[in-house]
Amino acid sequence: MSRQCDPHDELDWLPDGGLNISHEIVDRQADGPGRNETALVWEGELGEREEYTFGDLKSLSNRFANVLKSLGIGAGDRVCLYIGRLPETYVALVGILKIGAVAVPQPPDVSPETLRDRLKHSSAKVVVTQPALRRRMGATVYELFDLQHIVVVNKNGRDPLPIDTADLDYDQEMDKAADDAPVEATSQLDYATIHYTGDPGLEPLGVVHSHEMLVQSVGTGRLMLGLRDDDLYWPALRPATVEELSCGILAPWSRGSTLFVSETEPGAERWLETVQARRITLSCGDQLLLRLFSQCEEDLPGQFDLSGLREMTGIGGPLPAEVERRCESLLEVPVRLGWGEPETGGPVLGNLPGSEIRHGSSGLPLPGIEAVALDGDLLEAAPEVEGVLAIRPGWPSMFRAYWNAASLYNSRFGRGWYVTGRRASIDRDGYVWLASEKGDG
Repeated sequence: MSRQCDPHDELDWLPDGGLNISHEIVDRQADGPGRNETALVWEGELGEREEYTFGDLKSLSNRFANVLKSLGIGAGDRVCLYIGRLPETYVALVGILKIGAVAVPQPPDVSPETLRDRLKHSSAKVVVTQPALRRRMGATVYELFDLQHIVVVNKNGRDPLPIDTADLDYDQEMDKAADDAPVEATSQLDYATIHYTGDPGLEPLGVVHSHEMLVQSVGTGRLMLGLRDDDLYWPALRPATVEELSCGILAPWSRGSTLFVSETEPGAERWLETVQARRITLSCGDQLLLRLFSQCEEDLPGQFDLSGLREMTGIGGPLPAEVERRCESLLEVPVRLGWGEPETGGPVLGNLPGSEIRHGSSGLPLPGIEAVALDGDLLEAAPEVEGVLAIRPGWPSMFRAYWNAASLYNSRFGRGWYVTGRRASIDRDGYVWLASEKGDG
């Protein structure tokens, strides 16, 4: 990566070289010309619509940071986000990172048993949730000896039932908190998030990322997603994933772009309706959404005005080339596929703007990424010969640990490579072709 496009140079940094994600994605924007620019446009499942500027997000995240401090939470403590796509989710995430605590996002559809195991494993002290999900937790909370507080977000008073007397009401706590809070002077290697992966019922596997993952997300936003300052960007990605964090929050807000969030999971028709109504300029979806497009009726997209949409990016496992081509034909915009996994901290491969799109391929290594296919002896395989995909360690969003599993973490590296476990071949032009696995189709 040439020096003039090094994403390190696009960050503000803290005094003495510190790096805190919350400063770069919210406070930096709010303290500059972008203070009154729209950061978040949210649409609720009941038709609500709310907008927040970067100045709003700074004030609200300061309040939540102070709520956490009042509960005795500090740097390094784990705070779980077990909540859907609400504005309060984003406020809480920024507030957690602002005090140097570690965010532990959990998808709303995780089972109570799996959630319990992950909360135990991470020793989370606080859970931020919403009424229906709080009720799902049930009696499992009594098995969590490190858990000290549950903060319940009853969005717009939707839920008529009172919260448990032992729980904390988000709105009441926020009303009591001051709206000024300093940013913890974290370093780029201090832990920021733990994302859990693996199958339910197995030993929890927590993938740890540091604040430095933001550096890669800055590059992803510019080089892979092609984000512009005036974009209304919709990342329709699965909640609580590394991809959602990297491509759906860090990349747009580090550039000052406006993020569109829909509380409901979009099907193909709903997605098309929203792109037309809101004039979405750029979107990023997962493999499931792209498959839904490929299966829809031929004349469906023609019923909508998608002229504002510039491109669509897909993140996930390999898709058949015919699926990608059909999506492009229906949407009439380029569809660029990329790939990453929890350990990579976001995409490390992509069909980049300005490069040839090779359908069926996950694209080229992003600038600064060195990727190869290795044979059984962990030696580089010849072009177009299948091996295991490996990446040279040292990219900014590389995972820093498996939580409480040092030996497992060390086992993922060999002969100077991070070994992904994914089978792949690399053609003579450097494009990576991932082999299909269960779930990839």
